Amino acid sequence: MGEDRAAGGRGTDRSGTDQPRAARRPAAGLWVPGLALFAATFAAGVLGYSLPGWGARLPLPILPSGVAVGALVRYGRRLWPAVFAAELAIELWRGTGRAAAVVIACALPAGSWVTARILERRGFGAEFARARDVPLFIAAAFVGMALTATVGDAGLGLIGPSPFAFSPLYWLRWWSNASVGVLLLAPLLITLRRASLAPLRARPAHTLVFLGALLATAIALALISDPLLAPVLRSPIVVLSLLLVVVGAMRFGLVTAAAATLLLSALAALSFAFDRGLMSGLPELGGLVLLWSFVGALTGIVLIVTALLAERDAAAAERLRAERRYAEVFEASPQPLW
Repeated sequence: MGEDRAAGGRGTDRSGTDQPRAARRPAAGLWVPGLALFAATFAAGVLGYSLPGWGARLPLPILPSGVAVGALVRYGRRLWPAVFAAELAIELWRGTGRAAAVVIACALPAGSWVTARILERRGFGAEFARARDVPLFIAAAFVGMALTATVGDAGLGLIGPSPFAFSPLYWLRWWSNASVGVLLLAPLLITLRRASLAPLRARPAHTLVFLGALLATAIALALISDPLLAPVLRSPIVVLSLLLVVVGAMRFGLVTAAAATLLLSALAALSFAFDRGLMSGLPELGGLVLLWSFVGALTGIVLIVTALLAERDAAAAERLRAERRYAEVFEASPQPLW
């Protein structure tokens, strides 16, 4: 645990759970991360909602939830006003009425706050160093984003008669978008450190092979649009993507694998949204199910592999410490000397 705190810059609160030191900063020291969180959330939301204006068949506002949860888990739940301000600015930019905009803007900070609170209360480790951290993180994300979708749906009801207000299908899409954003981006933001790229520098030959395979997969996702070729290559490319992120997690760590997952998932989402590339030609609902399943599989397998490797390393280190203690006792005992 001491090594985890040293690596992650974490301390222990009165309840005994690890908490980021940034979460205990005075309020005056949160201006910089708060402004950065506002800018990142607003930019991600505007980008997602602007896609139809650029030719996409639907908006994909998936990244704001990942930014918000990652920041609140890493820097503390007191940053929620920055998320609220960013969401309010997004809704006003979209032309939503003031009353509805305020209610909808409460959705993401409320869900992000609840997610961060659940993780804090259950002793979540920000390095995903235990197997229990993976299902805990996924469950907290699902619960928190369900609150986000519910509050947001209530805000839509204030706009007036709308086919989206109080629609179970639209609620499911909202919840899916927000949950996928958390699973996709939050682990990368939570675990990112200066030393995260050290494994890439330590193995330059392996790094070149990995980056080359990643680039080839990304090109295939973005450029293969042939109606006869794309359905044939879709499954092999999905399998190759899974293998790539597993290799990335095993050889280079969580941050590298999470970054590769973000790249491949973003390209798959853009391919589906613009109906070009490997995910083109899919129906809207079936394509969304396939897309979110692809993203969830990539993210889940990265987190699971990371946690299992961390537990294996921890068990090996514990065995080594036990052997060293036995050796010290043996060597300090006078009877083995005789």
